[in-house]
Amino acid sequence: FRRVLFRSAWSKTLRQLRDASSAFWVDISGDALAAAAKVRGVNLKVNAAEAGAVTGRTVDDPSSAIAAARDLRRAGAGSVIITLGAQGSVLVDASVESHYGALPVRAANAVGSGDSFLAGLVVALSRGQSLATAMSWASAAGAANAACDGVALFKRQQFKNFLDAC
Repeated sequence: FRRVLFRSAWSKTLRQLRDASSAFWVDISGDALAAAAKVRGVNLKVNAAEAGAVTGRTVDDPSSAIAAARDLRRAGAGSVIITLGAQGSVLVDASVESHYGALPVRAANAVGSGDSFLAGLVVALSRGQSLATAMSWASAAGAANAACDGVALFKRQQFKNFLDAC
């Protein structure tokens, strides 16, 4: 019963946010992701394991990630980004299905790289950048985080260096 109540309340909250906002992104897993994927127009950023768990697919390369993103869009999601670590990320929305390669990075600590990726994406979009450009910002922020010994401790110049490599 609690699961059903949670999904109902979560879905209602997402619909309210969608209706009050021009666009927003959700980065979540498990039951919350399954519920979010069914709310028409909600944009999702998930990693391969999260996408696989909710779609029932094995997501281990760009092709399988694009297939999982299509599944999430068919369920109701808006734009879907699936991060693949060293294999980059994919973006699937109404007008594009693209794979973005990973930036070369000597990873010191990947913890928080998905969150940094999403932060780069959202900051770029909030500044009026296109989704394609925002994907570069996202990749640069994720790579800069992975290159640091710690979570979100990278410096602006490190981010800029990775962005220049996009």
